[in-house]
Amino acid sequence: MNKTGHNFARWGLLLKLIAVALLLQPANFALALDRRIALVLGNADYQTAPKLDNSVNDAKAVRDALSRIGFEIYFGANLNRVETEELLKRFYRAADGASISLFYYAGHGPQLAGSNYLVPTDANLTAVSDIQLQAMNVDDIFQYLRLHTSAQLIFLDACRSNPAAGRKYWVVDSLRTADQDQGLARSAPSVGSLIAYATEPGKVAFDGSGPNSPYTSALVHHVSTPNQEIREMLTRVRRDVIAATGGRQVPWETSSLVDDVYLVRAPAPPVAEPFTQITIPKADKPEPLSIPLPRAGSDAPLRIAIERLPDKGRLFVEGRPLPGPVQLDLDEFRTLAFDPAGLAQGAMSIVSYAVLDPYGQTSRGVIVITVAASSGETRSVGTEVQARAKLLEKARRYVTGLDGAQRSAEVGVGPAAIGFAAFSWPKSSDIDVSLARAPDNGLLWLNDRILTPGVRIALADVRNIAFEPKIGSDVEHPGAFSLELVDDNSVQARVSVKPELDPCDLEAAAPFDLQGVARGKLPNEIDARKAIAACQKATAAHPEVARFRYQLGRAYLAAGDVDKAKQALNDAAQRKHLRATASLADLEQFGVFGPANPETAAKLYASCSASGDVYCMYSYGKAKYYGNGVTKDAHGGLELMIRAAELGHTYAMNELGYIFTYGKGVPADVQRGVSYYESGAARNDIYSLNNLGLVYWRGAGRPIDLAKARELFVRAAGGGHPYAPTNLGEMYRDGVGVERDLAKAKKWAELGAKRGDYWGALDRGRIALDEPGQGVEAAKWLGLAVALNVNRGNNESILSCSHSQPAQFRPRSSLRR
Repeated sequence: MNKTGHNFARWGLLLKLIAVALLLQPANFALALDRRIALVLGNADYQTAPKLDNSVNDAKAVRDALSRIGFEIYFGANLNRVETEELLKRFYRAADGASISLFYYAGHGPQLAGSNYLVPTDANLTAVSDIQLQAMNVDDIFQYLRLHTSAQLIFLDACRSNPAAGRKYWVVDSLRTADQDQGLARSAPSVGSLIAYATEPGKVAFDGSGPNSPYTSALVHHVSTPNQEIREMLTRVRRDVIAATGGRQVPWETSSLVDDVYLVRAPAPPVAEPFTQITIPKADKPEPLSIPLPRAGSDAPLRIAIERLPDKGRLFVEGRPLPGPVQLDLDEFRTLAFDPAGLAQGAMSIVSYAVLDPYGQTSRGVIVITVAASSGETRSVGTEVQARAKLLEKARRYVTGLDGAQRSAEVGVGPAAIGFAAFSWPKSSDIDVSLARAPDNGLLWLNDRILTPGVRIALADVRNIAFEPKIGSDVEHPGAFSLELVDDNSVQARVSVKPELDPCDLEAAAPFDLQGVARGKLPNEIDARKAIAACQKATAAHPEVARFRYQLGRAYLAAGDVDKAKQALNDAAQRKHLRATASLADLEQFGVFGPANPETAAKLYASCSASGDVYCMYSYGKAKYYGNGVTKDAHGGLELMIRAAELGHTYAMNELGYIFTYGKGVPADVQRGVSYYESGAARNDIYSLNNLGLVYWRGAGRPIDLAKARELFVRAAGGGHPYAPTNLGEMYRDGVGVERDLAKAKKWAELGAKRGDYWGALDRGRIALDEPGQGVEAAKWLGLAVALNVNRGNNESILSCSHSQPAQFRPRSSLRR
C-alpha cells in the first residue's frame, strides 16, 4: 500500500473512533414486554333484565384494541352463569405469574353491601338467594388476580342500570337491601391495582348513540398510544367522555399502583449505521452515496435529520443541493448524493444525521466521504446495487419458503422456538420483515419481547421467533401468523401454529385446577400406568413446572402408591402448586398417611385458601363451619363456602344446599338450600343431582315431581353416584312414579351395592328374601350389607359423607360428599 493509502487508513480509523464517541449517548431502549392477559366480557341480551344496546359492541372493540397491543385475550359475549364460570376458569389458569391482568366488563352491574356484581344473561334476580347464586362478585375476581399477577387493572363499564335495586338479598347469613342508587360501589384496590369506572359514584353511564358507549370509544382511542402511563391515559379518556356527554358522565378511577404501568411500550428504537465510510471518484457531478438505510422497529414512518453538512463539497437530495440542515423521509434519504467538484484527491468530508421515530426515540450515524486518490479506490455503486438485488431475491425465496409451514407447541411450558432455518447473507441486517398478522391462540416472542402486528424485525432474527400458546387454546381452532417482506410486501408467509397438551396433562390433570391447563379427569378415570409414565417424562423435561409434579402425585394415588404420591405432592406444594397442598390436606384429613389429622389438614387448607384455591376455600370453610380441626367459626366458614360456590365450585353448592335445606347450624331456608342444589345440578354435579332428586321425591322446597326425581337419579347414577342407583331401585321396587318392575329394581340395587351403598345391598337382599328359592342370593346381599355397615361404623362415610336419617324418612335424607 502506498503512503497515501496508509494515510487514508489511519484517518479512517481516527474518524471511526470519533464517530463512535459521538454516538455513545444514553439510548432510549423500549423495555421488554412481559406476559399480559385480559378477560373481556360484554352482556347485552338479557333474558329478564333490560337489554342493552352497546355492551357487546363495546367488549368487541376493547378485545380488538387489546389484542393489537399484545394482550392474551379471553373473550365472552352474552354468557350465562355457567358459561361465565368456564371462561373465568380459563382466564385464571392463564393468570399465574402474568405481569399485568386486565378485566373489562360491560353490562348490568348491581352493588350489594359494598360489593359489585356482574350479571350473566340468564340471571333472574327476584329471590333473596339470587345475587349470590346467579350474579358474580367482581371482588372475588379481583382478589384472585391480586394473588396471582403483578398488576391488576379492572375496567367496569357496568353502571348503566341496577336491575336489583331496592330488593333484599342474602349476604352470607344476613339479609341486605341492594342499593337504590344507580352505579357501582367504589372498591378499595390493593397495592398494585387500579379500578376504573365508566362514571362517578351514584351516576349512570350512557350507552351512546353510536356503536360504542362514550367511555369505551374514548378508551379504545387512547389505549394503544405508546409510552403513555395508564393514569395519564385515563385522564385523557375522562376528558373525552366529559366532552362527548356535555359533562353528564365523568369517568372515575381508584388506584394504588406503586409503579408506572404502560400498556404499550414504544417499539424498538430505529437503527442507523453508526459509521459509514465512502470513497467516491473525483468527478464534476454529484455521485450517489447509497448509504445503508435506517431500520425502524415498527411500521411507523421515520424522519432523518441531516445535522451536519459537509464542510467541503455539497450534498444533493433528489438532484437539488441541500441549503442547510433539513429533515428527510426515507425515500428522500435514498437519493443523497455528494458533489466533489473542486476538491483535491484525498480530501475528506463528514456528514452526521439523526434518525427519529414518532415515539421520540433517536439513533445517529456518521458518514465519512473521501475523494479517491486513484480509480482503483473508488466504489462501484452499480456493483452494490446488483449485490442488493441478489440479497433481496434470496430474501424473497426465503420468505416464500416459509409460507404454509406448520408448527406446534406445548401449552403451559413457556415459549417454544418455531425452528425456522437461519437466513444467512453477509451484512443482511438491513433486510426486514413485518408481522402482518399475529396468532389469536397465543403469543409470538423474540427474545424477551412480544411481537405485535406491525412490528419489524431483521430477517436474520426470524429463526429466533418463539410461540407460546394461550391456556385453553388446545380446544380452539389452529392459529396462524403472517410475515411480509418490508422491501416487497407482496411476498408473505403464512405459518400455522397448533397448541398441544402434554400427555401428562391429558392423562392426569385435575378438574378445576386453576394452575393447570386441561379440563382434567376424576380420580377413577385415570389410567395409572399411562399417567405415571407420561408425568415422569414431563417432570424430567420440565422440572420447573409444578403442575407436572402434582399430576404425577395424582397418578401415583390412582396406582395406590401412597409414599411416591406424597413425595410428588410435597414437591409440587413446595413449588406453590395450590391443588397439591389441597390434596395433601385431604390425605391428612382422611388418614391416608396414618391416623386422621384434621388439625394438620385445616392448616394446609387455610394456606391454600388464602391463595385463592376454591377447593381449599370449600374445605377450610367446611372445617371452620363444623369446627373440625380448627376453632368453630360458623360465619367465617359459611362465607368461605359461599365464595367457593360463587366461583362455581359444586362441592360448596352441595354443602350449602344441605346446610340451608335441612337447617344444619342455621335456621332452615329450604328455598335457598334447594337453589344451591339446583345450581350444582346445572353443572352436572352428581351429588347435587341426587339430592335434588330427593327434594322432588319428598316435595321439600319444590312440588313433588316423581318423574323429575327419577330423571335426576338417572343422571346422577350415570355419573357414578354411589346412592342414586339405590333410589332408582326403590322407585321400581315400590312402583313410585313408575310401574313396579322387580327386574329393574334388582339391577339398580345391585349397582348401588357394588358402589358401596349399604342400603343398596340391604334392598337387594330383601327382594331376594321375598322370592321363593332365593335364600342363598339373599344371604349374599345381606352379608354384603352387614360388611358395608360395619365398615361405616354407623358414622359419616369418608366417600359419601351421608348422614343418618330420622326413621320417618324413606328414602334417605340429603347426601353430601
